[in-house]
Amino acid sequence: MKTNYKTRSSSSNKHEGDQHRLVGQILDDRLRVISLNHISPRQWLYQVEPPSVGKTRRALKVLGDPLSREPGSFYRLKTAYDRLKRLDSPYIERAYECGLLHDLTPYIVVEWEPHSSLYEYLRLRRKPMTWLEAQSLLTNIARGLEAMHTQGIAHGDLRPQHILLRHPPSAPVIIDACINSAFGAPPVPGLDRSSAFWAPERWSLSSATASSDMYSLGALMFHCLHGHPPFDLDASGFNEQNKQGPLKSPLKCLEEAHIEQNPPECSSDIPDYISQLIKQLLSKSPRQRPTITETLKTLKADPQDQALRSTLDLDSSSFAQEAEQIQAILKQDDQEPASNKLDEKQKDLAEPQSVNHPVSSDLQTSLATEAKPYTISPILMAALCSVGALLGLILAKL
Repeated sequence: MKTNYKTRSSSSNKHEGDQHRLVGQILDDRLRVISLNHISPRQWLYQVEPPSVGKTRRALKVLGDPLSREPGSFYRLKTAYDRLKRLDSPYIERAYECGLLHDLTPYIVVEWEPHSSLYEYLRLRRKPMTWLEAQSLLTNIARGLEAMHTQGIAHGDLRPQHILLRHPPSAPVIIDACINSAFGAPPVPGLDRSSAFWAPERWSLSSATASSDMYSLGALMFHCLHGHPPFDLDASGFNEQNKQGPLKSPLKCLEEAHIEQNPPECSSDIPDYISQLIKQLLSKSPRQRPTITETLKTLKADPQDQALRSTLDLDSSSFAQEAEQIQAILKQDDQEPASNKLDEKQKDLAEPQSVNHPVSSDLQTSLATEAKPYTISPILMAALCSVGALLGLILAKL
């Protein structure tokens, strides 16, 4: 790429002039660097646009020193870019090109997303999302992961900071998929916000997998529905230990919480099938976590259908108890003489004062004359009682 800027110093220290060296430059006679928008240990984010006015702006992501100086860093980034470019999903950041700057620093150009992150949305909201509010958001995030996993791409660092919201609280876009899938190891050791969403196996610096993404998705779902991750400094016991003296580092407490502790129970206002899904996603064993396809099937399910399914999914003991009650009612009805039932029926017909609207004497005589003995088939009675009992159970559950 043709550029006209000073070569970066080989020193690992980042000076302000070094970070802003690209601002105002035109790269390869095609992209004008407008501003430096974000700096992290892994990348520098610039806003760029074509020299001609009115063209669509893009985002230029330049690898930081910890990654750019790794052997084969450009090859790894280019491989991830080639796979990610084939994806056609509105829920994944679109990549346009990958290359090297004049000083051989790898970069990628992606679509510019001037939107706030899910992390900022939850922080400003100051209260958890309800399931009805979060269902569409979480389902679309899972759709983005499904597109990646189908191509064999694992994100590796799924968290609220890496999800932008085009129309809060919906229309999510997963960002940094290219860099994170290319460099699967966690960032430089330290108390990073991403550590609250790492799968247990990632703490040993293992590569990201689709299963580790599913754990991060479960932690993300818990965060949206409760306002905090399943394991944070409070849940890990660090703050409690700090009252008596710092026995362990914060990062060590979080690591032990993810590896050893069971996730907390979900709130009672969350549907049972979603609580069960989050529990499965946060399993310590990668093999016990559901796949993205199984997760999507559950997320897209109608809550009413799930409630009906859980209502009808009764165990055998419950059915046996209901059957005994129905049999007792039928046996009691069979023991009562039919003549008593007829006398009670005729008595009701002969007492018009028991109803709100008086019945004429002619109509009373007609009803009493036409009343004849009748009996109901035991089979029909049993069927009616069974249907009534089942409807009662469904209404009680709903």
